[in-house]
Amino acid sequence: MIVTDDVTALGDLVAGSHVCWVLDEDGAYRETAGPLLLDASLRGQKAVLLGPANSGSFRELSPAAAIAVDPFVAWLDRGPLLPDTVFAALHELAALASTEGYDGLRVIADMDWLLPTHADRGTLAAFEVLLDRVLAEIGATMICAYRRSSFDTDAIVGALSVHPLRSGHAAAPQFSLLARGDGSWRLAGEVDMAVLSAFAAAFGAAANAAPSLVVDVAELEFIAVAGLRTIAEAARAGPVKVQLRGARRTLRRVWTHGTFDELAPSVDLVV
Repeated sequence: MIVTDDVTALGDLVAGSHVCWVLDEDGAYRETAGPLLLDASLRGQKAVLLGPANSGSFRELSPAAAIAVDPFVAWLDRGPLLPDTVFAALHELAALASTEGYDGLRVIADMDWLLPTHADRGTLAAFEVLLDRVLAEIGATMICAYRRSSFDTDAIVGALSVHPLRSGHAAAPQFSLLARGDGSWRLAGEVDMAVLSAFAAAFGAAANAAPSLVVDVAELEFIAVAGLRTIAEAARAGPVKVQLRGARRTLRRVWTHGTFDELAPSVDLVV
């Protein structure tokens, strides 16, 4: 995971980049988001602003964007978070930008737009892990701004775990589950009881998104038995074929001794 303390440098990100920007002050958001939106136009990208329409930041920044949308109102009709609805809207924006001659989208998202959906931390992690794949598909760069005053620590940690890039948060997330360009996923770090709910939500969402799932676990340093059970249950619930690639000997041994191979025979652990 790449870290940067200079959010303005994120203007140089390649298409498909997905950033979790953690911040404390609304003033800092306004001061940085505005130049990022203006810079998008200079680079031929379509600048998109997402956020709650009733916020001062949204009203102040809207003139700098080619399009400003409150997803809760415009896409969700003031209802619960429906990831597929949001993803379809992003696909439409990307397609329109292409016909208009833009070189992709740059999306600055004030994630406070999620608050009225009452999405819990698990739903949030599941949404963001799939969003990572969508952004790669449409070639859009998205910077997701999470205020510590709006989201609790667990929610922010869950969001950080499924973003390839982060800014404003020095500590690395305990685990990461990230989409890869070839359709596979990479699971790294440590999965213990402290992060189990976020991991379960993210892995379950990835497992539900396709009939097969390839996960590179070569950089997975530790996973609790409960985490292995989460993988097995997600495979059974799909049902989905799961391949854990690069599995270490210890992981393979615990999987077998825990009889997870019997619980979920569709999961294949390979070196």
